[in-house]
Amino acid sequence: MSDFKIEANSTTWLAVKAHAESEIEKARTRLEMPSLTQTETDVERGQIKALRALLDLGKEQIKITVTSGGIEY
Repeated sequence: MSDFKIEANSTTWLAVKAHAESEIEKARTRLEMPSLTQTETDVERGQIKALRALLDLGKEQIKITVTSGGIEY
């Protein structure tokens, strides 16, 4: 587990997010090219996966536990 928190509304994160989203769209477009080899397809899919993992860092994760006494956050 990491000891840092992404400030989802910071200008830095918004720039990183915009860049990652743009790169995902470019990779998706390249994936539609019929001339791609299997290796090139694998590379594009790997890049998309890595960029999505980066974007997931900005999602707030809340742990919810349901007990007999109610819900704990």
